[in-house]
Amino acid sequence: MLGEMHFMAALTGDGESGRLIHFAWLFICLGLITALFKMFNRPENHDRLSLLPAMGFLLIPSVPILGAWCFIDMFMTAYFLGFVLIAGISLKRGFSWRLALIQAFCIGGCISTKYTMLPLIGILGIIWMLLTSFNRKPRDTGGAAGCLRIIMTGVGGLVMGSIWYLRNACWTGNPFY
Repeated sequence: MLGEMHFMAALTGDGESGRLIHFAWLFICLGLITALFKMFNRPENHDRLSLLPAMGFLLIPSVPILGAWCFIDMFMTAYFLGFVLIAGISLKRGFSWRLALIQAFCIGGCISTKYTMLPLIGILGIIWMLLTSFNRKPRDTGGAAGCLRIIMTGVGGLVMGSIWYLRNACWTGNPFY
């Protein structure tokens, strides 16, 4: 969605503005990776080790190329990391409708950016639902009520990406292409 709009804007000019936008999204991805690490790691390790996963992400050979060129992969990665981060927060702290709205935006953006994310989001959503159904730590978020909220978040994600799905269905005959 947003990534595709930036991609189209980058193609209309000389490409430098698009490269700058995509390079900025690389740093958003690095920040999300660091936040994920801090959430699932012990507090005493935050200062020493918090940048290691982000630096490891930068060492993947294709990442600097994708971050410095007009590809939509950094947007898709950011949406995906946002989805995973908010799922972890809801397991740890409990469900929040504000976070669910942001997560629905992440689901819609991820699937509408690349249709290949549909099975990955679906599988992780099922795992998130199973973990939520057995989670009794935060009161009022586990069990059937928690699963219903996750299903509503998934439907919200489909609604967020619906304009792109309709456009793709009209142009290609495949809503997720």
